[in-house]
Amino acid sequence: KIYDEEMTKNAMNPVAIAIFPTVHEMYKGAAKNRRKTIPSLPESCLFDIPNEFKLTIEKKRFLLIDEARVRRERLLLFASDAQLYLLFNASTIYMDGTFKKTPPQFSQIYIIHIVHFDICKCAVCGWFIGE
Repeated sequence: KIYDEEMTKNAMNPVAIAIFPTVHEMYKGAAKNRRKTIPSLPESCLFDIPNEFKLTIEKKRFLLIDEARVRRERLLLFASDAQLYLLFNASTIYMDGTFKKTPPQFSQIYIIHIVHFDICKCAVCGWFIGE
């Protein structure tokens, strides 16, 4: 929509419009550049988490636990302090885990949701490998 609005606002001659990249072409280029800034996906559960993924945008704690007790077992728990506050003060929580929709490095994803103002929100998200 923004692309179309900007193309309409700028009085370009038909030749310039014809050679200008399409929205799809521009998106592919932007997505490619964005992928360059994100670390590649790990192939095993043994990887270091970059600092920018341990903190929120406000530079506050997000990674709660990164624990490996024995080889080939790992637990990652993510939640901000604001999410934990909502969790500890919630009157209703829902918990669910899945084995089918996990990243290949992990065996289970477990999520704790809270109900806040009649909206279900994620409070804690965990990734597990092992039992």
